[in-house]
Amino acid sequence: MINVVIPEPIPSLNKGEAAILEGLWESLNKHGDFHITVYSPPSWFNDDSKNYKNKYNVVDGIDLYDLANNFLDNPAPRSRLHILKTWGKFILFALLTRISKDLATHIMKDSFLQALADADLILAGHDGMLG
Repeated sequence: MINVVIPEPIPSLNKGEAAILEGLWESLNKHGDFHITVYSPPSWFNDDSKNYKNKYNVVDGIDLYDLANNFLDNPAPRSRLHILKTWGKFILFALLTRISKDLATHIMKDSFLQALADADLILAGHDGMLG
């Protein structure tokens, strides 16, 4: 079984983005057994978990986009402090994973980072880019 992780939020309430995710599922379905894990920011996690529960594993964790503080009264997408904290967690997790994946997941206790550590394939793409 191939563990596929999509490390970008694909909101289940956005039917266009959900249709793209369904297309990815259909494409992967032609190539054998797989399991898709989708990242969902903490503020969307409940909706995405409920709407995607039949096909996809939805994980939250690090708030990559700081959506909790991104409202009309605060239009800045992310603060510098938020970016530094987020990258610091990623770098620490990457270094710990080099030593021991079990140690890294035990110390960090983040479902998104756990999914990344267990991934066989990471699909990231948005706005015309696929990596």
